[in-house]
Amino acid sequence: MLRALAVALLLQTEPELDRFVETLRSDEIGIRETAQKGIEQLGASAIPGLRKRIEIETEPEVRARLLDSLHRMERSVYQRAADERWEQGDLEGALDQQALLEGVRPPSISMDRRRRDIRAFLEDRWDPPGASLFQPLWFPSLDDLAAAVQVDRRWILAQVLEWAADEHRDRLRRRSEFYLREEGATVTPILIPWLRRQDPFVRQTACRLLGAIHDDRAVPELERICRAAEEDPAVVQAAREAYRRCTRHEPPSP
Repeated sequence: MLRALAVALLLQTEPELDRFVETLRSDEIGIRETAQKGIEQLGASAIPGLRKRIEIETEPEVRARLLDSLHRMERSVYQRAADERWEQGDLEGALDQQALLEGVRPPSISMDRRRRDIRAFLEDRWDPPGASLFQPLWFPSLDDLAAAVQVDRRWILAQVLEWAADEHRDRLRRRSEFYLREEGATVTPILIPWLRRQDPFVRQTACRLLGAIHDDRAVPELERICRAAEEDPAVVQAAREAYRRCTRHEPPSP
């Protein structure tokens, strides 16, 4: 009785999803495959209803297909959210969604553990005991580094960004800046907010990196710094050079 009532409520609120779920009961595998793809094309709005359907479904194959579709849809949602937050300059938010994408709850556990592992991995290779600051070092690609520790490349970028802003870790900072310059416009959304950070060293570093990347999305903030009478002179100088490199024009005066 309770199951019948739950199904009736779903029929009223999720008619399209219900149609696809019922089609999953077809004897023809091609029809079942098409129905599963149809479920996944319903998008994020169908996820709550899909979860309810899974709870009351008793046929093993239908339930397995629904679970598979749910996992695919959730991954798509988390991936899109990670991309959007990265583009908004929200590094922590992007990593939080990345952790959800990787199936870890709460995501903070995954973030802390991965950051420790990545930090140790890179320190061991970039800053071994007794190494000279100017000792030649082979630079593997960012994808190679990510593959070595089996993580998404954003986890590597997060550590690289942390070191690039560290005034006291010369060797690691220089290695990190290399990767950020190579990464290019991908990191522009994260670097632009640095131009409003409290630490002048971080603002100066952001100017230098944005100038090397040549991404005109940074121009409004660079122009603001060039016109700021109260700004640190070293930051203004770096902003003016970055403005030149991004626009090929002379920067504005205060």
